[in-house]
Amino acid sequence: MTAIWDENRIEQYITQGIEESLTLDYKAAGALERTDKKKEEVTKDVSAMANSDGGIIIYGIAEDSTNKHLPGKIDPIDRNQFSKEWLEDIISNIRPKIDGLVIYPVPISTAPNHVVYMVEIPQSYTAHQATDKRYYKRRNFKSEPMEDYEIRDVMGRGQYPKIELEFDITVTQKEVHTGGQWNIGILPETKIFNRYKLEIWAFNAGRVYAQYVNILIEIPDVLLPPEPEGEEMLLPIDSKRDKHYIDGILYYKYYDENTTRDIIGFESLGFGSSSPNYGPARHVPILPGRHYGFEDVRLRGDFESMSFENLHIEWEVFADNAPALKGRIAIKDIEIINQRNKTLEESDDEDEDDIE
Repeated sequence: MTAIWDENRIEQYITQGIEESLTLDYKAAGALERTDKKKEEVTKDVSAMANSDGGIIIYGIAEDSTNKHLPGKIDPIDRNQFSKEWLEDIISNIRPKIDGLVIYPVPISTAPNHVVYMVEIPQSYTAHQATDKRYYKRRNFKSEPMEDYEIRDVMGRGQYPKIELEFDITVTQKEVHTGGQWNIGILPETKIFNRYKLEIWAFNAGRVYAQYVNILIEIPDVLLPPEPEGEEMLLPIDSKRDKHYIDGILYYKYYDENTTRDIIGFESLGFGSSSPNYGPARHVPILPGRHYGFEDVRLRGDFESMSFENLHIEWEVFADNAPALKGRIAIKDIEIINQRNKTLEESDDEDEDDIE
């Protein structure tokens, strides 16, 4: 979390009506008092955020009077009474201490001593205990006590890799020349086709490297090239093809894993040509903070002219002995990367049936 905070950005939260969530919490100025109860509430709310997905607690925004989960107005804090150092001391009573937590005091123009405190809290790799000796997590916009299995799960974060999937769509172009007869002076007709590919990346957001990663991707059938009549469509991730409906939309399932095969030699085919010999498949470890690219999935040639309303990709990841992770992303939210200036040799050498 590295964005710069100022009064204008805080006002945008209010004018845009950004609602509280599992990763965002608004607190009025009255949340900071020198009573034991209020101090305990601070440690409870901050530890709950760290025990969940991390996020931001904004001290100095009152909730809307008609909807308590919406920001109502800036309710500034007097920094002469409640300094940043005072708030840090309260939060430091959480056990164990939360690494990477940052407090930003944002000056408010209503008075020289008025501020809003932005408390940015990272997701932790262990469970943190509030000053009442209990463990909390964010649930339904509130900080609630954790069950025993939830505490064990949070404490296990540092023992397992955490693999998340990221997606982008690349578009390249290919020139196809057809119909030419050079011997009688007829030049070939040149057609330019767009090529779209879904790129799939695994990112290790945990602290432990991943030895074995298996992914399941579910993609709407309408995004894929039509199958040639009487033939099986060749797609990179097709070790098992399975189709089913989700909310009335046909989806295909694709599987892949982080494996590779090394070239261990070459076999002569005669006439100066040869083919590589490959060794057994092996897994490619994914280190913390690193990406691994899976095989691309080819999309329709008219991809950008389609309507993506209500279309999304669902994914599931299995990594070593970590709990499975699931996610969903809307097609309209996937970045399209324009690589049309790439030459054919730089992009690929697939068949020429690029447009439907």
